[in-house]
Amino acid sequence: GGEESPRVAPLAAVGVPVPAVAGAAVAAGVAQVAEAGDFNRPGGGSKEIHIPDLTTLGRVSIGHPRENTRVVRRVFTLLLVITVFVSFDGGAVPATLELIQQEHQISESELGLLGSLPYWGLTVISPVLGGILQRSSQKEVLTLCLVANIVCCVVFSYSSEPADRGAAKIMLFGSRLAIGLTQGAFIINTPVWIDEMAPMASKTMYMGLVQAAVPIGVVVGYLTAGYVTAAGLHWTWAITLQALILAPLTLMYLLLPYRYTDNLFTSPRLAGERAALFGVPEPVAQDEEFQAKRGEALATQETATGLSMRGQVGTLFANPIFTSITWTLSVLFFVVTGVQYWATRFLVDEFGQEKESVLATFALVAATGPTAGVILGSVVVDCIGGYDSSVAQRRKALIFCQVFAVLATACGAVAGFLEPGLGLVYWIEVICLWLLLFFGGAIVPAATGIMISSVPPELRTVASGIGQGLYNVLGYSMGSLLPGIIMEGWGLIN
Repeated sequence: GGEESPRVAPLAAVGVPVPAVAGAAVAAGVAQVAEAGDFNRPGGGSKEIHIPDLTTLGRVSIGHPRENTRVVRRVFTLLLVITVFVSFDGGAVPATLELIQQEHQISESELGLLGSLPYWGLTVISPVLGGILQRSSQKEVLTLCLVANIVCCVVFSYSSEPADRGAAKIMLFGSRLAIGLTQGAFIINTPVWIDEMAPMASKTMYMGLVQAAVPIGVVVGYLTAGYVTAAGLHWTWAITLQALILAPLTLMYLLLPYRYTDNLFTSPRLAGERAALFGVPEPVAQDEEFQAKRGEALATQETATGLSMRGQVGTLFANPIFTSITWTLSVLFFVVTGVQYWATRFLVDEFGQEKESVLATFALVAATGPTAGVILGSVVVDCIGGYDSSVAQRRKALIFCQVFAVLATACGAVAGFLEPGLGLVYWIEVICLWLLLFFGGAIVPAATGIMISSVPPELRTVASGIGQGLYNVLGYSMGSLLPGIIMEGWGLIN
């Protein structure tokens, strides 16, 4: 009956209900890609779009390092573990938002900025790193960036030390931005490494597992920070722990042989292997490996590596599959980030739940929802024949993605407009959030793999870099920043 008091923004304002619109965009984007999928038919599509022939996809044996599947699996396992702990701070910070806000006296929009800064860092560095990874040893670039990331985590963990509040804020926000800058190389290169090194029969599963490692890392950080603070320790101890774990993992990666970390076709460290396999030490186009296997002379051809950066970007955005999937995943990541960053506070303030209960419940949701989704999505797509063995298989994978995008949209609409309450209503909200993350996660492995494999091999690191840049600007950063601005601007805060 009385006047309604200000409250935390409804989930529609913090990103969850956006699936009602955003999910429709996901489905529309996937539909557009499916229509563009038959660009190999006579008179259809652009000649610049790369579809490898079936001999390429068969990966005949030529002595490529990826043929040692036992070592490849071990390297992949290490990459998975590193991915978990590179993503750790993405959960530790949301779990301690109230403590950070009280300690540094920052506003809601500044909290949103704190969550978005790593993604802005990734955005700035992604196009640059794409080119660097294309011309350099991938292991050396990744090792350098991982060491720098450890240093930035340590600086972030000391942001509460300065007595001067201004200096403390500079350390807090500056180190958070730098964390994103130093994560870039690892995040960009891992999908490209999987596309090159993973066994054909389980490539989608490999892509799905590395995608699942991100929410697992977020939840590990979320739970660790939550229970570290509940035990009476300062919140920065969780970030210190992250740095301590990353240090030995980085050393283990550094000790791996170049032939299992670097791209055989571009890395300057593998010139000897190229000379042995192809007769030339210079970087070669990937399809030439199969000409070499058949004893044919290496053809001299103009490749995309000879283009300027502007030319490479133009080639990528002329590819309808690359463009549509990039926009689609950006929308998806906007929604998912909005849920993961703000849902804890929303469920506590809006549904009147105890924070400890919400921490445990949402940790389960954030861990199992996207993880189960990416694993199911990977298994299903691999079972129906994968995503890159033919145009028909690609269309099947895209139809699968479209169905799950529609289901994610429906769950997001229910979660966003459900009237808050206690008891059954609260659990309906939690289930809808879980289903949203589940169906959204199921889309990611196949969509990421199709996006990477749809461009020429020599452009894949650049494509991954540009894709990550757009995901970070339009998806991750806006998912945490925009809801904070809306809550503060519209007075939707207790």
